[in-house]
Amino acid sequence: MDKYLFLSEMNRAGYSTQESLAKKLGVSYKTVNNHINGITKVSTEEAVKYCNVLGIYDDHKIVQIFLPNVSRKRDRVRDG
Repeated sequence: MDKYLFLSEMNRAGYSTQESLAKKLGVSYKTVNNHINGITKVSTEEAVKYCNVLGIYDDHKIVQIFLPNVSRKRDRVRDG
């Protein structure tokens, strides 16, 4: 997960804290924090929930947030 892009989207959607986002999702603060900090991986189902709650519908942005390593590798191949 691209932590900084995710946090930016979280703030844009009106969630100023991880606790408030966790409450909306019905999960613990620790779950959200572990996802953001890369301690645990985000499943496809969880990514869909994050996108729905945060209003992220742009495919490119979704890839940037949830598959940052794949996105960077693809960009390097395309640019090179």
